[in-house]
Amino acid sequence: MANEGDEAARRIEQAFHDCAAVLDLAGVEIRGLPESIGNLTALTTLDLSETGLTVLPESIGNLTALTTLDLSETGLTVLPESIGNLTALTTLDLSETGLTVLPESIGNLTVSLPRTPSVLVRRQVGIRGGFHRGDRLGGCIAR
Repeated sequence: MANEGDEAARRIEQAFHDCAAVLDLAGVEIRGLPESIGNLTALTTLDLSETGLTVLPESIGNLTALTTLDLSETGLTVLPESIGNLTALTTLDLSETGLTVLPESIGNLTVSLPRTPSVLVRRQVGIRGGFHRGDRLGGCIAR
């Protein structure tokens, strides 16, 4: 759909204008985000699910106020090392992605939702790397 890229750009621009805490791009077809996304430092929730997103900019690590990051059902195959800077995260959804390796920095995440899965990696076969420090994630890793 030709207007979906315009819709994503509009929502991102509006988030800058409003100093938004929530940016919901779920279901909007996008392939990438501008590096400037890292300047939205007031964001606490970023929903990029079902977007077709294939790459995250390194600047995503600047969003240190994020508590919820939904990357489910995207085309992501790698995460930037800077993901480990998101230490305020309580929910990180990586389900239904093409991820096979997680960056070492994922071990920096210290989410604490004792009865709720806080890191969701479903239907991923052969995930390697990063999990050797998974005990610091504080949640479950579901398959």
